[in-house]
Amino acid sequence: MATQAQRQRFVEGFGLHMAEEHTLPHMTGRVLGSLLLVMEPLRSIDSLTQELKASRGAISMALKDLTRQGLVEKVSRPGDRKFYYRLRPDLWSKLYLERTDNFEEHIRLAEEGLQLLAEEPREKKERLLEMGAFFRFLVEMLPSAAEEWRERAPQIMADLEREANERASSS
Repeated sequence: MATQAQRQRFVEGFGLHMAEEHTLPHMTGRVLGSLLLVMEPLRSIDSLTQELKASRGAISMALKDLTRQGLVEKVSRPGDRKFYYRLRPDLWSKLYLERTDNFEEHIRLAEEGLQLLAEEPREKKERLLEMGAFFRFLVEMLPSAAEEWRERAPQIMADLEREANERASSS
């Protein structure tokens, strides 16, 4: 069983990673990290405020950001006036495999830039061609990657859990 200090280090590290690598605000990354380690299925703003030692406003803004991005769901319980939050099921595949809007925007921008350079030699278009081709490739490949993920996810998760348990018991 992880100690509170270990959990806190994970949450801080995850928050830093999300800030540095994904340009999320640090607090948003910390909230996401906390939700990954959740012991109960639903978390309230109050419980996150207490755990992360942050202001209610900061937690609320982070949850709004995560909800707007489709990473977190806001839910209510019958007879309870509070709202609760949880990570969306199948979050990672939805985030990385099924949301092609960003990729399609890159393709559109590459095409727009190529139109501007229509009369120029190919070497002046190379960067735009590479960008458009790369994102077109991703859009073409993602449906099969998503399908393969759905097929292989249970086994990959079981392997990952077994390996983590083995490392934990040997340390």
